[in-house]
Amino acid sequence: MFDVYKIFRPRVRIRRRGSTLRVRIERKNRRSSYFHLICVSTGVFAFICSVFYRTAQRNPDDILYILPFFVLVLIGYGLALAIAVWGAFGIAEITVERGLFRWRRTALKWTRTRDIRTTDITDIRAITSWYRMGNRVEITAAGTPHTIGDELLRDEALQLAHDLRLAIPASSDQHGQNLYRRGHRGKVRRPQGESSEVSARQDEARKPFAAWEA
Repeated sequence: MFDVYKIFRPRVRIRRRGSTLRVRIERKNRRSSYFHLICVSTGVFAFICSVFYRTAQRNPDDILYILPFFVLVLIGYGLALAIAVWGAFGIAEITVERGLFRWRRTALKWTRTRDIRTTDITDIRAITSWYRMGNRVEITAAGTPHTIGDELLRDEALQLAHDLRLAIPASSDQHGQNLYRRGHRGKVRRPQGESSEVSARQDEARKPFAAWEA
């Protein structure tokens, strides 16, 4: 029986012990579409292979002409299979400790690990939308954006971004500055003669609201 509440099941688990932050993002709740993609792409690939085989049997001289097209089909099938496997079985684990951001993704026996220095991370923000499939977290490291999570609940995306900013203070400072720039667009300037101490207190007061303004 179809369980409508299953698609809203929380997937993000966050644990913080001292200065170490550990995050685990479970498999997606809606995986049936990826299983359908595996079945359909495999069926289409098998059909094309049978067509190539019959063509090669009838006209062996045409193999050189159809080989490039077969290679393109093989590459397309490999990409579709990789997307389906990551979507249906992908699990993400994030660890922040000792100045290192480790992002490990696993799908079946396929594992990818990325290590990023926390000093290279300049921005962390939650990207939310009116439809659930667009909720995710984006980090910017050395000027390159990286997307963490997909099809998260809105509260999960906001909480994950908030906890990551707490674990990586430098990104929190930069995120607050980015919010200030986006909100004012450079049109509002502080009055002349305002002390740097007052400016610092105003910027500090904005930080608790950064997670909800993202």
